[in-house]
Amino acid sequence: MPDWDFNNPESMKAWDLASGSYAEQVSGEVRAVVGSDLRKGNIWENVDLPRLKNNPNVTKITTIDPKTGLEKIIFERK
Repeated sequence: MPDWDFNNPESMKAWDLASGSYAEQVSGEVRAVVGSDLRKGNIWENVDLPRLKNNPNVTKITTIDPKTGLEKIIFERK
């Protein structure tokens, strides 16, 4: 796995694939530490979150603010 490098397309592609594969294979409740200052085109909003929501085995997604520790349910399958 290459080091994360926003300026390297091969690095971005590798991280996109790894992250997307994880999101498609998890199940149950997912908890993610997500900061508030996300850059445009970030993996969380553009890859992980959509794939987690489309994964029928994911029942709930909770984000955790790294500064405050506050948790927020952002998705729950009914």
